[in-house]
Amino acid sequence: MSLRPRPTNPDLAQRLLTAEVCRREEARGHPQDDPQAEAAARAAGGDLLQRAHVRARHLRGSAEALPRLQRLPRVACRVLVLLCLLALLAGVTATKLLLGEGAVLNLPLLLLVLVGANLLMLILWLLAGLMGVGASLLGALPWTALAARLRLVDRSAADDPVRAALTVLGGGGRGAALAGLTSHLCWLAYTLGGLITLALLMSLREFQFTWQTTLLAADSLRGLASALSWLPGLLGAGGPDLLPLQPPMSDPERQAWARWLLLAVAGYGAAPRLIAALACAEAARRRLSRIGSDAQRPGIARLRARLLPDHRVQSTIIDPAPETAGPPAASASAAASAAAHGDARALPDSGVVAVSLEWPLRSAALGSADWQWLDAIDDPAQLCELADRLPQPGTRALVLALRASATPDRGLQRSIAALVAVAPVPLWLVLGEVERLRARGEAATAQRLADWRALAAQAGAQGVLGAGLPVAEARS
Repeated sequence: MSLRPRPTNPDLAQRLLTAEVCRREEARGHPQDDPQAEAAARAAGGDLLQRAHVRARHLRGSAEALPRLQRLPRVACRVLVLLCLLALLAGVTATKLLLGEGAVLNLPLLLLVLVGANLLMLILWLLAGLMGVGASLLGALPWTALAARLRLVDRSAADDPVRAALTVLGGGGRGAALAGLTSHLCWLAYTLGGLITLALLMSLREFQFTWQTTLLAADSLRGLASALSWLPGLLGAGGPDLLPLQPPMSDPERQAWARWLLLAVAGYGAAPRLIAALACAEAARRRLSRIGSDAQRPGIARLRARLLPDHRVQSTIIDPAPETAGPPAASASAAASAAAHGDARALPDSGVVAVSLEWPLRSAALGSADWQWLDAIDDPAQLCELADRLPQPGTRALVLALRASATPDRGLQRSIAALVAVAPVPLWLVLGEVERLRARGEAATAQRLADWRALAAQAGAQGVLGAGLPVAEARS
């Protein structure tokens, strides 16, 4: 008895590699042929996703790409730390310039510099999120140029894995979450730099506090101070109803205004940024975990037949070898479509209603002459409305005719599954124009027909009937 190693959870670099392989193979229309990588995936065991990760790691060129992808998160963390240190230094410098050598501190001016710009940018970020602006901020920022400076990206290679990884990171809302996290952490570092500088200098030097203003009257100034004292008051600080607004002040009054200032900067500046950073970190974590983890993606779903050879779908979906004894022409037609046809023994002799999707032609070779054809459907989204068009009574089965060369993607699978859920009769798929598909080669033909069988099984259809093969022949 052989023991297989337990599959490990893939890290971000591995999932990025799998997503890039999937995207590249979807663009090509077929998986890369690499028997050694597929054998390694089958030997590793696990579900389809785990085997897809192993296959991607063993494909040709992955041995060089994976270390570079593993280096990408580490470099990104270092860049983020550097940006936060620069923001912290900016907060320290701004606060030190405001305090200067003077003995009187203007509280509104301090709050404007340390909190005002911070809150304004936070409000703009929230409005942009509510309006759906900046869904792919990461793709809009010059990350590729920065990666090239750090020698992570090869400028001469259009298919550089790090360049492709940055594209993946910028999609699916991940770019907005990561850019938001970077912004919030930098503003948080800026505010903490100012807060630390304030606490340190006010511990070592003596300051008087004032609410100086030129335009506002005394009553307006007291109203502004009372409004800004709401959050510090909740944290235990006194407000203008208890403390004077102009110097000279006693030592207890100065200490009270110093505590008020620190609590105001922490409550209005640091706390909102900390909450926003945590929210963006959680959103980024969830969205990053989805990279390379969608088994329904065509680029991964079409690997099922290769990586799960022992996989079995519904019992009505089989792939028998044709046994025809007719004339040579009939044998050639059957051989051309035998790989696509399934078990049609459960298909009724009568009451079969057929409809074609994105295919206005009706051919007798697609089925029995007793089938009743409805008008063709131009959009897969209209499939869920097909149940209302079924003739009643007497309808016993529904057949959906599709081009064998079409792409069995997830959108079509969802539309067929929705039709299966509402249709009052069983549904079969029938494929036509297999000869046109065979012009792409035997391997591509076999893979595409396997994708159709997988789609039929996952959508809940009864099976796949042979294109160009009469139903009577399919039953034999």
